[in-house]
Formats: sequence, structure tokens, C-alpha cells
Amino acid sequence: MIDNLYARFRRQTETDTAAAILTLAAVIHGEQDRFLSVEEAAELRQCSTDAIYKLLQSGKLPHTRTGKGGHYRIRESALLSA
Repeated sequence: MIDNLYARFRRQTETDTAAAILTLAAVIHGEQDRFLSVEEAAELRQCSTDAIYKLLQSGKLPHTRTGKGGHYRIRESALLSA
């Protein structure tokens, strides 16, 4: 979990120190693993939404589906470890 937070913050900041501080703040405030939409997952992985759908359909990317529309939701930690 902490590794995933750090990796996310490292992509968003210019230095390791800034990412470490943001990670510590997130842990102190109890930030939980986020659920991402297919579009957010594609942006984070820097790939197309089609590539994410293929991972979902092949079972290589764990996910849940929501509500009546059955929208996919992907845990950020699952995405980063896939």
C-alpha cells in the first residue's frame, strides 16, 4: 500500500523528498486504496481504455462492477501490481 502511494506521488512530483512527504501525510491521514474507473486506470497506466478492457476481460486485472450500469471499478493497488 505504501509503495503504491509513493509510486503515485512520485509520478506527480519532481523529487523523491516531495513524494516521501506526501506519502507520509497520506498514511497519517489514513488514505485508503482508491477505486478507479477504466478511464482513470488507462491514464495512470498510460495506455488506451481498450488495453484496460482487455486486461479486465482476460481476468488479469481484478475488478468489481457497480450499480445497474455495471461500470468497472479497479483498485489502484491492483492496477499498479498488474
